[in-house]
Amino acid sequence: MQIIGQLPNHFTYNTLLNGLCKNHQLDEAIALFKAIDDGPLKPDIVGHNADNAKGVFTGIFQRGIQPSVHTYTIMIGGLRRGLLDDAIDMLQEMDKNKCSPNNCTYNTLIPALLKNKTSQALKLIDAMLNKGVSPNSSTVALLLDRSSINGYSGSILEKFCKFSSTS
Repeated sequence: MQIIGQLPNHFTYNTLLNGLCKNHQLDEAIALFKAIDDGPLKPDIVGHNADNAKGVFTGIFQRGIQPSVHTYTIMIGGLRRGLLDDAIDMLQEMDKNKCSPNNCTYNTLIPALLKNKTSQALKLIDAMLNKGVSPNSSTVALLLDRSSINGYSGSILEKFCKFSSTS
């Protein structure tokens, strides 16, 4: 469509997502969902229905497929926008399914927690460090950015110092 100058709309994306899911092309559906979310057209309520996404994710398990850290991170990224508690549950589910979160996984969830649940974000950062996942420059940038928005909190600065000593 884009080749002939037509941009896809919500209906087009929703139709594609629906078709991919019905044909058990879950990896392609997840990749398209991420591409939509990263692009200029944000998914609407139909395409961004977290319950449907969780249903697709459950279908992965029913087919005997173990989701990768990348798949979990995409799901957590979608859930954090309106179902933050579900995103946290998804992170805990990763542990149960022996899939270790990486920097990207944590960096996906930390900013959402820092907005309204700073103490929970700090606990998550501690858990990250305890699991041996080292902070990267993005993690530090997230903390500093949120600190500048909220005013420099001692606990956030303390984490920054802890990161600096582990780098």
